[in-house]
Amino acid sequence: MNNLLTALNSVTEDDFNAMEKEIEEKRNELASLESLIKVIAVKLGKVTPKVARGKSANFNASNPDEEQAPPGTTQTEFRRKRIKEYLMANGPMPQAKIVKGTGIPQGSITAVLKHPMFVQTALGYGLAENHR
Repeated sequence: MNNLLTALNSVTEDDFNAMEKEIEEKRNELASLESLIKVIAVKLGKVTPKVARGKSANFNASNPDEEQAPPGTTQTEFRRKRIKEYLMANGPMPQAKIVKGTGIPQGSITAVLKHPMFVQTALGYGLAENHR
């Protein structure tokens, strides 16, 4: 403890500025490493790349974390397929559970569920017979 107090007594403005500069350099280095690890994770297939805002007609600004449709597929088609797969795996259910289970925004699910592929049942929404 005495060594720390002794060091603090002899610290100068230049020491302070040097430490701030070093911290800033470390932050920049960390940011570079974080960017690099994201690129590597995408390359290794550990994560799906996110589309940059404004670069895709499929981007949903209200839910930027929602998985984006692959190239050549509209976001609506992609959502329809995800809901179909979810209902095939879990059976008919209320719309709120579909929202929770798929991560698709409430308003988007409402629009997608109007497709003839989906029917309303006593349990909620399910798949029309010709889409099971």
